Amino acid sequence: MMGVESKESDSRFKRRILSNDEPLIFVGGIPRSGTTLMRVMLDAHPDIRCGEETAILPYLLALRSEFGNGNMTRFMNMSGLSQQVIDDAASAFVLEIIAKHGAIAKRLCNKDPFTAFHLPLLRRMFPNAKFILMIRDARAIIHSIIDRHVPVQGFNHSDPEVSDVFACTFLNFRLPLYLITCKVQRVTQ
Repeated sequence: MMGVESKESDSRFKRRILSNDEPLIFVGGIPRSGTTLMRVMLDAHPDIRCGEETAILPYLLALRSEFGNGNMTRFMNMSGLSQQVIDDAASAFVLEIIAKHGAIAKRLCNKDPFTAFHLPLLRRMFPNAKFILMIRDARAIIHSIIDRHVPVQGFNHSDPEVSDVFACTFLNFRLPLYLITCKVQRVTQ
């Protein structure tokens, strides 16, 4: 028969079952802070697959965070949905994107710079995950963005209350046991 494949040859059936307990690796930071350099170094390891940015995960995580605020919590409680149910659904979605974003490997990695703003949520969703937060001198980041004409989506440049460096430093203090901070100057020396 033409065009019929067995289950053994169908790529949908050639994968392992993944759960929230996977020891994922998340690489985050401000764009132009060295996240791509870290991704390339991790991808060089035979047991790790990181791959390109998905671009969708930071938006999904921001949406998930909205479900924990104000009216959404009230609506969830009225419908019988708990935060755990929403976390489980969001983590399944995140895991599926990471798993199918490239070849399967012993350790899966995600490198989307803006996931750094959601480290507490990711930590709750994936308790065995490790996080690498790339830190670079803000002057070098700004120079790189201007010099390379890099648009930075998802960040409001005109909001004086928001500061990349302060946000990253804050996360470093909240997750010290689970977070590896990596200053790009030390990696490149």
